[in-house]
Amino acid sequence: MKRAIIQSLMDWITRKTKRNFSSVIKVENKSVVMKIIIISIFIFLFSRISFCQYNGALDYFFFKRHPSARAESMGRSFVSNGDDAGSIFYNPAGLSQINGFQSSINYASPLYALTKAKYLFFSSSYKIKNYSIVGLAVNHLTFGEEFLLTTTNFPDGIGEKFTPFITNYTLTFASQPIHNLHFGINSNYLFSSFGAVTGHGLFMDIGSLKKFPLFKNGLGNHCLFVGYSLINFTLSDFKNDIEEPYSSTLNVNYSEAVELPIISRFGISYQYIMIKPVFVDSLNLLEFTFHTQIDRVFNYDYLKAERIGLEIKIAEIIILRSGYYSETLNAGNSAFEKNWNKDKLNEFTYGFGACLPLKKLTSGKLPMKFSIDMTSLPQPSYVIKESYLFGIISGQFTSFNIYFGWEI
Repeated sequence: MKRAIIQSLMDWITRKTKRNFSSVIKVENKSVVMKIIIISIFIFLFSRISFCQYNGALDYFFFKRHPSARAESMGRSFVSNGDDAGSIFYNPAGLSQINGFQSSINYASPLYALTKAKYLFFSSSYKIKNYSIVGLAVNHLTFGEEFLLTTTNFPDGIGEKFTPFITNYTLTFASQPIHNLHFGINSNYLFSSFGAVTGHGLFMDIGSLKKFPLFKNGLGNHCLFVGYSLINFTLSDFKNDIEEPYSSTLNVNYSEAVELPIISRFGISYQYIMIKPVFVDSLNLLEFTFHTQIDRVFNYDYLKAERIGLEIKIAEIIILRSGYYSETLNAGNSAFEKNWNKDKLNEFTYGFGACLPLKKLTSGKLPMKFSIDMTSLPQPSYVIKESYLFGIISGQFTSFNIYFGWEI
C-alpha cells in the first residue's frame, strides 16, 4: 500500500516536471515548484516513518506522567489550549498567546512503583515583540533512589551506586503572523543517566493553533480553538553511550541507538466566556472550556489515545476541572502477557485551581497574576490482576503547579 502511494506521487511529479519544465526554469510557475517541494518532503517523511519504529524506550518520560497539573486534571488534553507556559510540552504554538512574562513550576510524585521518584517541570517565557515569544523549559525526572551497578561477573553489585534521571531542555519560539493564527517550534536536548550508561538526543517539535471567534450575544462570547502539534517531526533517535570499563560486562539490555516516538496531537476546544461583571467590572462571572483531543504515535502501533477535558472558572478566581481518557496499550504478544496486561487504559481525572488576577483587581496598577493548580489521582494500573511477578499499582500520585505572570 505504501509503495503504491509513493509510486503514484512520483509519477505525478514526473508528469508535472515534464509539462512545466520551462516554466520551472524561468520561475514562472512557482505553484508547481512549491507542490513538488511539499510532496517531496511528504514522501521523505512518509518513507522515514515506515522505517523509524519506536520500541517503547523512555515511555515513562513521554507518556506515563505529564508535567502539568492542569492537563492531568483534564484527561491530559491540552494541545488546543495555550494560555500558560506549560503549553511548551503539548503545543509550542500556544505560547504565542501570552502577554509579558510568565513562569511556572510543576512537581509530580511518585511514578508508579518508584515511590521516591520526582518529576519537575520548569518553564519561562517572554514576549519580546508584539508577535514573538521566546520560551525556555526544563523537564527533570529522577527515580529518587539509588541502585547498585551490577555486571556479569558481579550480579549482586560491585559497590557502586547510582540514581537514574532523565532531563530534557527545550528552547521555544512562537509567533502570531496572522491575527488568531499561531505557530511555534521547539528545539529539545534530551539526556539520561543510568549509572555507566548515558544517553542523549536532539529533536524538534512544531505546532499550530487557530482561534475562531464564533459569535457574541448578550450573555457572552463563544470561541473555537483548533490545535495540532507534531512531537519529534525531525524523526530523531536517542543514542546511548557506555563507559568503556563496563562495555562488555554490564547487566543491561544495551542498544547503541533507539528511535524516539513521533507523537501527533490534534485537539478542538470550545470556550464560552460570560461577560457579566462580578466584584469588579473587569472580572468575568464564568468561563467554560471543553476540550477534545486525539493522540497518535506514527511509528508505533500502540499508545493511541482519545481525551476529553472540562475547565470551569468562577469569577476568574476559583477553577474546577475534570476529564477522561482512553489509551490503547501494548499488552504483549505472549499468552501470559495478554492474560495479565491491559490493552486499554480508561481513567477519569479531576483537579482544581485558584487564581489571583491582580491586574484586573487593581485596575492595572499591579500587572501581575498568580495561580496554583493541583490534582491527586489514583495511579493507573497497567495489569489486570496481581500475579506472582508483579502486583497492581496502588496509591495516589500528586501533581502541583505554581504560576506567576507579569502582564503587559
